[in-house]
Amino acid sequence: MLIDDNSDDNYFHERIIQRSIFDGEILTFSSAEAAIEHMENSREFPELIFLDINMPRMNGWEFLDYIKETGLDLRMKSKIYMLSTSENPDDQNKAEESNMLAGFKTKPLNNQMLDDIFQQHFNFSPL
Repeated sequence: MLIDDNSDDNYFHERIIQRSIFDGEILTFSSAEAAIEHMENSREFPELIFLDINMPRMNGWEFLDYIKETGLDLRMKSKIYMLSTSENPDDQNKAEESNMLAGFKTKPLNNQMLDDIFQQHFNFSPL
């Protein structure tokens, strides 16, 4: 799942994932609210979520707070990565301290990042 208000970033990241050997469904949302609505109405959750920090209305941190407050995090087994252009060390530190995040990556997503993530969490290389 990709959650980012920047449609160009979503398109680029979707293409990176599609060009790998990953053959699952890629869900793309331009807002955290739309992603939450989808997850609340779904029986299946994505294995991997790439989440932007800076989005209007509900940012990435607020998304994490919401899914924790509602217990949605207990139903989902998703690995969540912040994928952001933020160079704010506070964001990096907050991400490292969060028990909800699998990691923090700087945009853009690239083949090596994707390969590292899939090897670490899913024991296979998508490249």
